[in-house]
Amino acid sequence: MKNCTLALAQHLNTDNEFVCCDLFTLKLANGSIYRTAEFDKDISFNGKLYKADRFIMKREQTKSSGAPSVETLSVTLNTDRLHDDKVDGKYLLQAVHDGTLDDAYLTLGRAFLDAETGAVLGVLELFTGRCEISSCGGISCKLSVKSETVGLNASVPLRTFAPQNVYQEADGVVSTASKDTYTCMIPLKPSKNVLVKI
Repeated sequence: MKNCTLALAQHLNTDNEFVCCDLFTLKLANGSIYRTAEFDKDISFNGKLYKADRFIMKREQTKSSGAPSVETLSVTLNTDRLHDDKVDGKYLLQAVHDGTLDDAYLTLGRAFLDAETGAVLGVLELFTGRCEISSCGGISCKLSVKSETVGLNASVPLRTFAPQNVYQEADGVVSTASKDTYTCMIPLKPSKNVLVKI
């Protein structure tokens, strides 16, 4: 059973036309919080502002089952020059490689809006989980967000990266130009939580 406002409950029970959007709350281990609305305008509800011009987040369906297991949600973060893609003062992909998103939590909610006025009627919280980096490179990063039972199925070390692109500027092929503003090829700095596959 999900908690919701009275206005939202009445809307869901009586109306047959729904305008809704996904809301993402990314909470880093250091306490920084980033709120994103997958919508064409900012969404404000209960004193919280979800920005539409922050990094682009797209989700897949939540996977769950009746047996005791870890529920997961796959989310892809994309960057471009039209969106604010900085996390703790670093570009998103650099922050991922530096470990800024390690032990971060992501909450997925859904906002319901009045079809005529655009007013937010309420927000339902759908999923919360701990982020693990599935892949990162180019202009996107894929997260696997695992439910609170994450300890049952956590990957150790936290970040594993395998080379996916060639970065060469000498006399050979150039896969990614050093002045390319759309992609990010960052040399990995291994730490105790990182496994490099070669």
